[in-house]
Amino acid sequence: MKIAFLGGAFTGRMGLVETGGEGGGTVAVLPEGVGLADLSGAPPAPVTTLPLGEAVLEAPVLPDARIICVGLNFRSHAEELGMAIPERPSVFPRYSSSLVGPGRDVILPAASVQLDYEIELAAVIGRHGRHIPAAEAAGHVLGYTCMAENSVRDWQTHSRQVLPGKNFDGSGAIGPWIVTPDEMPPTADLRFETLVNGEGRQRGVGTDMIFSVEDCIAYLSTFMALRPGDVIALGTPPGVAFGKPDPQWLKDGDAVEMRISGIGSLCNTVRAEQRGEKR
Repeated sequence: MKIAFLGGAFTGRMGLVETGGEGGGTVAVLPEGVGLADLSGAPPAPVTTLPLGEAVLEAPVLPDARIICVGLNFRSHAEELGMAIPERPSVFPRYSSSLVGPGRDVILPAASVQLDYEIELAAVIGRHGRHIPAAEAAGHVLGYTCMAENSVRDWQTHSRQVLPGKNFDGSGAIGPWIVTPDEMPPTADLRFETLVNGEGRQRGVGTDMIFSVEDCIAYLSTFMALRPGDVIALGTPPGVAFGKPDPQWLKDGDAVEMRISGIGSLCNTVRAEQRGEKR
């Protein structure tokens, strides 16, 4: 299944997406009150079906979800930054206010020009658990989505704590939907690509990941209970602006497309923040 969070006339509802075919696909709108927990088995009958192009898609994140990101989880990315391969997952929180949905503007903050692109596979937890062994971790995953886990690099390096550079309002994105594991390729077969104005910036493969999703779930669940809807972002492949001698930061008007095999494309446009604007 491809599970979408809907907006517009169907705000607060979920939909099941079918891609391809005439018009690019459809969205089956589920009844009001249906949540992620109701989709672990056979989904309920839809109340209506929309062409995909007419549906308003929101960020597929629950309001109370914890978003945990794993840094330096691709060997080639660590190498391009001249950093040692980590022995354990390096984790930090990201707040939902820092992420927008598919098709929305990603905000280049007024306080910086160093907005960097970072494509990441994100696992969405479907079943509560604590002290989850890696061998059982796959059973706790509802599905996967794409995260633009973008960084405001100068603010990220103010101190040893990366939190400020990772949490500017609207500086990242997530979506377009959650894909259940049965429709995803094996992690080793995943391909990652970031394009800015059609130009390739990042390319990566799943075999380059240091810690698997199962490793990360086992590690995180040792110190915190994982709840349905929690999101774990699994690191970015090489090619970020920060790793280049002449970095090309994202700028106002840039069109960013992030592609992960099995999920599809997350597309957003960068918009410069106006000082004093309220979000």
